[in-house]
Amino acid sequence: MLKQMKNLGIKTSLKMIVPFLITGIFGTLIGACFYMLYETCTMLVAGTSSNAISLNLFLKGVFISFPISMGLSAMMLTLYFIRHPALPFIPILTYAVLILVAWLVLIPSCTKLSLNYDTKTESVKNKNSLSSNLFRKSNSLVTYFSKVYNDNFANGMCINISNDASTIYTFKNVPLEDNKKTFSDSLIAESIEMPRLISYIMNDISTLMEAGKKAIKSWKAENQLTFGASFFKGISYWLCYISMGLALLSVIGLRRVSNWRLLNTFIVILSTFCITSFNSIYYRKTIYEGAAAIVDKWFSKMIFIHDPFAVLVNIVIFILFSVTGLLIDIFKKNNDLDKMGNPV
Repeated sequence: MLKQMKNLGIKTSLKMIVPFLITGIFGTLIGACFYMLYETCTMLVAGTSSNAISLNLFLKGVFISFPISMGLSAMMLTLYFIRHPALPFIPILTYAVLILVAWLVLIPSCTKLSLNYDTKTESVKNKNSLSSNLFRKSNSLVTYFSKVYNDNFANGMCINISNDASTIYTFKNVPLEDNKKTFSDSLIAESIEMPRLISYIMNDISTLMEAGKKAIKSWKAENQLTFGASFFKGISYWLCYISMGLALLSVIGLRRVSNWRLLNTFIVILSTFCITSFNSIYYRKTIYEGAAAIVDKWFSKMIFIHDPFAVLVNIVIFILFSVTGLLIDIFKKNNDLDKMGNPV
């Protein structure tokens, strides 16, 4: 019986559920903890104490990390396929079902919950004021606060180092400006601010999540109580948005483009990064405006298609990668076979 299951790939299909759950559960928990700690650090002020554990920040981290983990599940399962090759049909069908469940059920449900969840993170961050008796550098100014009052006024000294001859002057009862930066204290930012590449990736993720929330809001705004045009127009916002998920699903077609597993791993990761970057750049409206305007005209009369340029590109990627994988599975001989002719 076990031998027959192996020949059909059923065993591999069942095993795939484990990495899928690990990606969702552990990815969410680890991401939520990192988010909580990082956000706590952004509110830190040098010379003061703070509690690193915050239930509000942890829950907000869960709502952020879970969609990310589910969005990356296609890549993680594809890497699992690279490490554990299997007969294509049943395992890939299971893979497709898992990814569709993630994008059609799990991610939108989490996004809806996050929209209903209200945290006080920003208000807490604004209440943190700078401490005294420390030098802080901002561009060409070095500031020293000898006293910071509860009403956010301060006494101190400022050194202007922009010129060859530094200028020093004192001030008293000067109101401190509201800190609109990510970090409450520049001294903390110098120590733990994100590297540029990580910051770029997080900006991409933030853009995609905001676009997802916008799609959910548009979905909720339509009348979903009746199965008419309003219902289908509402759900079409999310269906158009998750065309990105369709493109990510298709990276499995690249799992055997070469005989070198390490190169296949790199190609899958790079393709996932490129797909998410394209969609993020599109939603930021920084480029593609000319091409997007042309495609928008093509679909201007179709009220159920939103962001048609992104949808079109994602579908083209899906078709291209899927056909590539199908042709490879049909025509490419696998040299790593056991005695029964199954991939090892």
